[in-house]
Amino acid sequence: MYPDQQNIDLIKKFLYKRGFSDIGSYKEKYLARRLAIRMRKRGVSNYTDYYDVISKEENEVKLLKKCLSINVTEFFRDLDTWEEFRRILASYIKEKTQKVLSPSIRIWSAGCAVGPEPYSIACIVHDILGRQILKHSVKIYATDFNEELLQVARRGIYEGDTLNNVPNEFSLKYFEQFGKGRRVKHNVRRMIDFSHLDLLKDKFAFPKLDIIFCRNVLIYFAKETQKSILRRFFDLLVPEGFLILGRTEILHPLFRESFEVSSLRHRIYKKKLDSNPPPRDKIPRRKKELRCEKCREKFDRLVDLRLHERKGTCRMFRCQYCPKEFDSEIRLRAHLKYFH
Repeated sequence: MYPDQQNIDLIKKFLYKRGFSDIGSYKEKYLARRLAIRMRKRGVSNYTDYYDVISKEENEVKLLKKCLSINVTEFFRDLDTWEEFRRILASYIKEKTQKVLSPSIRIWSAGCAVGPEPYSIACIVHDILGRQILKHSVKIYATDFNEELLQVARRGIYEGDTLNNVPNEFSLKYFEQFGKGRRVKHNVRRMIDFSHLDLLKDKFAFPKLDIIFCRNVLIYFAKETQKSILRRFFDLLVPEGFLILGRTEILHPLFRESFEVSSLRHRIYKKKLDSNPPPRDKIPRRKKELRCEKCREKFDRLVDLRLHERKGTCRMFRCQYCPKEFDSEIRLRAHLKYFH
């Protein structure tokens, strides 16, 4: 779209210096699309001119960072996926109840934006358990790295297209009129703990989880970043717990032996009972530099260095006026020039 694609690196370096250290983890195509949004709004046609804008305007930097955050969301997005989730969750709770009288249910909504996803989860959990919910320890964790979005989520007030997919029975049961919009009722809001968390930087300080939602988030990250996040998801999930990704996302190939497909269409994966995490990438060991301590000559193999030391073949250049020795003739000449 823009003739100076190479200048996108200028913007990435600028954002990195301004504290957006994770800018390199985003896919180039996603970054270009988000930059295009801001550039159109500012009437700028190329990256060089836009770089000049963000260099001079602090407010534009803030708006760009906000634009880069992933916050497009609505209640019960892809309604058939939520119907499948309800079926799986009802079966999962039934199995847990047979093993433990009052089991705990722990669910995490990663990248929750303004909150429709965790509230959708809470409505379904509450609907399945009914009055039995008081006998269960239910906790839904909802996280995002954008604090402004979290403030909206905590209020739980929505209007317009965000509510389009809410079933009528849920609208009556779990929402109440609030001004021009609708507010999620307190009995649902109290099930959710909204907190700040950056998937790329922060530790995942949760107890073991039964289900992790991370829909339409990983797709924007590079493969190595996806792999790192998925490994931490794997460690957090209980055996036979569920990972739910977005409809356009595919589980990284390294994790296909660790999860079984519960629903490929809806990207719902179940952690295998006796699965092991995929092996970590081996970090190549830095080769130790082999140098003679006397003459500083470099060797590729230790045996060659030892032979060199035994033969005493160090090429040392000695000063004829003092006991100093040098590893090169140039340094000896410099010494003679300035000190003798």
